[in-house]
Amino acid sequence: MIPSHAAAPWEGWLYLTTVIDMAWRRVDRCEADHLRTELIDDALSNAIAGPMFSARGVSFHPDSGC
Repeated sequence: MIPSHAAAPWEGWLYLTTVIDMAWRRVDRCEADHLRTELIDDALSNAIAGPMFSARGVSFHPDSGC
């Protein structure tokens, strides 16, 4: 069973967002202690800032938690 809350004050959740570049086989990630829009925005910004990024032909597909 997955707990719905942290068991103690020093324990908490870590949210991980990944962006996978299928063309360059590269994974960018971003972690935070919250699940807000800023986490997704930071992950996409990190991916776009990469040295091999080209916006040409880009498509983004979220997994919607599946």
